[in-house]
Amino acid sequence: MAFNLLKQWCDEGVDVGNELLMMITDAEMPEMDGYKLTHEVRSDPRMRSLFVTLNTSLSGSFNEAMVEKVGCDRFISKFQPDLLVEVVQDRMREVL
Repeated sequence: MAFNLLKQWCDEGVDVGNELLMMITDAEMPEMDGYKLTHEVRSDPRMRSLFVTLNTSLSGSFNEAMVEKVGCDRFISKFQPDLLVEVVQDRMREVL
């Protein structure tokens, strides 16, 4: 669903990387997991610049390797709200 909307915006000429500050996704989602979503975003040249943060309850070396493999900008394990806020604030400082 999220990827289809992003793709539709791109098809309509929207520069997603400039319109959205960031995308925060979970690894475990019903239709398309966060790894696949990030891979699809990175595979589309129109979305490659979109900042992607994976926020998930999954942890461990496998998940860290997957985050790196698919090209997430940041990885945050869940239940760290202060870190999530920090990532959003850092991104805002970068862009604004």
